[in-house]
Amino acid sequence: MDMHTVMQKLSEKRPIFRLEPEFQLALAHEIHSLYPLAKVGLEGQPLDLNGQLLLEKQGQSIDIFFWLENHLYIIELKYRTEELSTTVEGEEFYLKKDGEKNNARDGFYKDISRIEKAARYRNFKEGYAIFLTNAPHYWDKKEDGFSLHEGAKIKGTHKWLSSNTGLSQRKEIIFNKDYSVKWEKYSEVKPQDCIGPAKNCSFKYALIVVN
Repeated sequence: MDMHTVMQKLSEKRPIFRLEPEFQLALAHEIHSLYPLAKVGLEGQPLDLNGQLLLEKQGQSIDIFFWLENHLYIIELKYRTEELSTTVEGEEFYLKKDGEKNNARDGFYKDISRIEKAARYRNFKEGYAIFLTNAPHYWDKKEDGFSLHEGAKIKGTHKWLSSNTGLSQRKEIIFNKDYSVKWEKYSEVKPQDCIGPAKNCSFKYALIVVN
């Protein structure tokens, strides 16, 4: 499946979103529109063809998953915004600055790792971790640890300190493959319609394919 084509078609219909659930629902509809035979599910735990859970923890859920020709595809999403006000085809949008940039970065790494775990099942075909944003610091700025700048390499072992109920625990992600971050244009708000810093008028997405 060419997920870049799906994103391109979606951008023509919905160049901007208010919240991540809106992005999630629109993407699911676009997949079904382009692939009418796909059986699409949202915010759930997919089963394999034998009815077994595909993830180790039953509490985990996948943002979007779908079956096509007896093959399973899964998608994890991140949508983060910087301040922006605009009107698109008569619809007003007021985006706020999202302060969770570090959590978003490590969350994206965790999304990729989760897809890798599902990839070991026989009927798994492909998985996609997608990060959509108008916040330039994600693609411009190199960060220590969980970096998403253009050309960043996601590979090997990544460790972090997690605090749960007051207790700090050191956790880690070990990737099975190496991935390279590349940012693609999603949409651009016209300068005359963009109220806010000009740099926030461009939306880009990073797409990591796991197979």
